[in-house]
Amino acid sequence: MNVVELVLGFDLSLPPGSPRADLLAAWQGVLAPLLKELQERAGIMVSLHLGGAIIDHLEAEHPEGIEALRALADRGRVEILGGAYYGAVLSSLPERDALGQLRLSTRRCEQLFGVRPAGARLAYGAWDPGLPRLLARAGYKFATLDAGCLRRAGVPAESLHGYFMVEREGACTAILPDHGAEDGVGPQLESSRVVGLLRRHASRGTPVVTWVLDAREIGLRPGSAELCWGRSGAWLPRTLALLVAQDHWVKLSNLAGVVERYLPLGRRYLPSCVALDVQARMAEPEPGAARCGGSVRLASVGSPRVEPPQPWENFLARYPEGNRLHKRVLAGSREVARLGAAVRSSPYQGGGEELPRGLERALLMLYQAQNAAAMTHDPWGGIHSGRLRHRCLAMVMRAEQQVSRLLGETRRLQVLREDIDCDGRDEIVIATPHMLLQIDPALGGALVRFEAVEAGADLCNTLTRRGEAASATLCGGDELPSLVSSSSVGTVGAAAVFLDGASVEVLEEEDEGDTEETPVAAEPRPVRRAATFGFDRIERATLQEHFLGRQATLESFTRGQYPENGDFYGATYQVLMAEPRPEEGLAVVALGRDGAVTTAGVTRLVRLVKRLEIRRDMPRIDVHYEIANRSPDPCDAWFGVELNLNIDSDLSGGAFLESEGERCDLSASREVAGVRRFTWGDTRRGVRLLVCASQPARLWHHPIVIPCEGTAGPALEHQGVCVLLAWPLPLWGHERHLIDLSLKLGANGSG
Repeated sequence: MNVVELVLGFDLSLPPGSPRADLLAAWQGVLAPLLKELQERAGIMVSLHLGGAIIDHLEAEHPEGIEALRALADRGRVEILGGAYYGAVLSSLPERDALGQLRLSTRRCEQLFGVRPAGARLAYGAWDPGLPRLLARAGYKFATLDAGCLRRAGVPAESLHGYFMVEREGACTAILPDHGAEDGVGPQLESSRVVGLLRRHASRGTPVVTWVLDAREIGLRPGSAELCWGRSGAWLPRTLALLVAQDHWVKLSNLAGVVERYLPLGRRYLPSCVALDVQARMAEPEPGAARCGGSVRLASVGSPRVEPPQPWENFLARYPEGNRLHKRVLAGSREVARLGAAVRSSPYQGGGEELPRGLERALLMLYQAQNAAAMTHDPWGGIHSGRLRHRCLAMVMRAEQQVSRLLGETRRLQVLREDIDCDGRDEIVIATPHMLLQIDPALGGALVRFEAVEAGADLCNTLTRRGEAASATLCGGDELPSLVSSSSVGTVGAAAVFLDGASVEVLEEEDEGDTEETPVAAEPRPVRRAATFGFDRIERATLQEHFLGRQATLESFTRGQYPENGDFYGATYQVLMAEPRPEEGLAVVALGRDGAVTTAGVTRLVRLVKRLEIRRDMPRIDVHYEIANRSPDPCDAWFGVELNLNIDSDLSGGAFLESEGERCDLSASREVAGVRRFTWGDTRRGVRLLVCASQPARLWHHPIVIPCEGTAGPALEHQGVCVLLAWPLPLWGHERHLIDLSLKLGANGSG
């Protein structure tokens, strides 16, 4: 039998800011037993990549883990791999930050483990043609990429049997294909079948096979610790023992050894791509997927239709919220770069070592904010985790505050018009010492960013309800009729339909013997059902206007099935004014739209002007609405203003909504009449938002929940609360109506 050289690797990464319980579980359930196995079993050699959050946790709380890894690395038993220290996708960063992340990983590994990484593990397997130059400049000689992705990129099969070279501008690095995902190696595969896979590779004459496993799957996913390490399973020790027993034809090696002993199989030029399992999750749902029981088109490995390689940045196209977060991080990077320029020009002026040390702290905050998990859809939370998104935003804001403090700057009143999200249309940014606001005229003139500077939080940190792969599983496959026809919805979006059920209800108990290690081909079981669950017509934001039909109810609004009689919701508004007025201590932004409102089959021309006044010396926004009926016929509708509010999606903390002196349950829907003011906030985060109306309004609020893939399977993730203030709007011909709102931020319990 032909000899096969096997590189067995493990990748253990968690996002920075992960709860201590998760980090402790990663140590106790994954890394500690793996190190124990390596110490006790001779003849085993593995490659290991640890994310920065794991390394930081080991240094702070488990120095014995650092010592064990250092000893194993000294003996050549463990090969340490580097990469972007805090899990960033390198192609999404400015070059200065990409190099900084790579060099930080190298420096930390040298400091703690006594070795300099020669190879890199790329977050989400995200490749870009410009990476060879970056990797070479950072001192990395090789990297691994998903073999299945390389096949789709046109790499010949013979080049997948070893490694090949890639270059950019004369700088080159080696690429080793990772067959782990393509071969399906993991706890769901019997140990004997793992050896069988190697025999198949040997029969094909494959000299080198690389398997890099997601180490979270061998101890973090529910049930996986018992399967991999417990008495009933012990999959990993049993597999390692079988591999050692095959030492007459299976030779364990590491990536650096393969690059050293073998010659490259030519030179290749690769397009942008990500690992196939990541590419499958970025697929857009088919048009019918939003319906309960509808299918979602995914580019799976076994699909007969071969999808071309996709760049990681397609996530930014699928999720505008992720794109806004990415562009917010880029803005923070530019601010930190200003501090870096100040340090280089006058490194020891104005406080001795304070500037260099402050720059280092700001860079660490920025690098943590660049973690790609908060912008990516993955089964461990990803963009669906409000906590992760909040953490990234908070770190960017803290880095910017560090820059302002060290440079002696105070934020002044600023109004900017620029294309922030790179969609070809300008947004409006207003900055004061207390707030940073971003208004998108193309999205109904709504607030898409509402940052409370002192609290380090974005009050618009919510997510739009979309059709996801988990939707059909969660609804249990029941097809339900639509409440309204698509024609009654209006031109702003197709009619959305709802899933049966408003809380999460357990339909059947799980067998204690079942685990998540079921083969991928197994049919998913509907375990949970979503109640009062719907899909959104457009992106969620704050200060979005509605003209509702009389038939609209709280239930239909929650499901996204209400009749929209106007064409204002999510439509493009004209910017009438956007200017600072420093002499008055405020900034003024006025937006308007000439649209139509249809009631009783008759269309009336309506003009809506929305004027925002933002105070410099206090965290307050005054909003003035003028609605004018430009037709001679009367117009009778309900005018509503929608606010979508969220910080970190944590209902177990101090999140609350209070109206008419009564605190509301944020996990349930509610209707309150005659409301002139309400307060929303989070006492744990120290944020309160007081909303006052000039006229009594009907208040609706409902929780925003979305389907997502969780560690224990499909689940619903809380994304904040939607609040609608609505007023009856009977307008005679050519009549105007005025409504005023004020939004005032408070902190630490102040209103």
